[in-house]
Amino acid sequence: MIYATGDTHAELNEIIERSKPDGSVWTTDDKLIICGDFGFVFSAADKNGEYKDDAKLDYIAEYLPQQILFVSGNHENFDRLYSYRDVPLYGGIAKEIRKGKIYLLKRGECYTIEGRTFFTFGGAYSIDRSLRKEGVSWWRQELPSPEEYRRASDTIKKNRSFDYIITHTCPERIIYLMKKHPDFHDAELTGFLDWIFTEVDFKAWYFGHWHIDEEFYNAKITACFKGVYAIPDISKQ
Repeated sequence: MIYATGDTHAELNEIIERSKPDGSVWTTDDKLIICGDFGFVFSAADKNGEYKDDAKLDYIAEYLPQQILFVSGNHENFDRLYSYRDVPLYGGIAKEIRKGKIYLLKRGECYTIEGRTFFTFGGAYSIDRSLRKEGVSWWRQELPSPEEYRRASDTIKKNRSFDYIITHTCPERIIYLMKKHPDFHDAELTGFLDWIFTEVDFKAWYFGHWHIDEEFYNAKITACFKGVYAIPDISKQ
């Protein structure tokens, strides 16, 4: 089964304690998609060239049965995240964080997982950027590059229809439905997602970032935070 959840921010308890909606135990057949701010690739190297996050990543890879897939959020170390190697995964290209267990789903890619197609596009603006230090606690790559927008547009032109969409932030129209105000720094990204909303045929969309669990458009759009959501197998509908 495939499931979606929200930001985990490098907290082991957050990922360990998130249980399946039906209360059953996780298995090696399960896949958990985290909608950005996975956060376990964040720390800078120490004086010995080691990363304190590695112990947590090793723990997840060894002791959690489910495969972890995630899109980028805004609280990720992008220099380090992008240093991982590209590998083929589910018909697309992903960053391999831990072989067989933890992967970054890249911006603008299409993956076919258990017979279902997923379009992925991570990223968002850090509103607390002024309190952070570039290259240490925030990175410009948190917002998509022109190349990533082009890749996404090309993927959409080739397909026009996906079963599911996974992002970190959401289309601008959803921000208003949440009774929030869009940040002008995010305008290009949320506007692009709004364009996807109108141009692409999809069954459901899952996103994180806003730290709420709420459904919109009769559950077609789901904001994920602490909740874990089973992604329906459309072949059985």
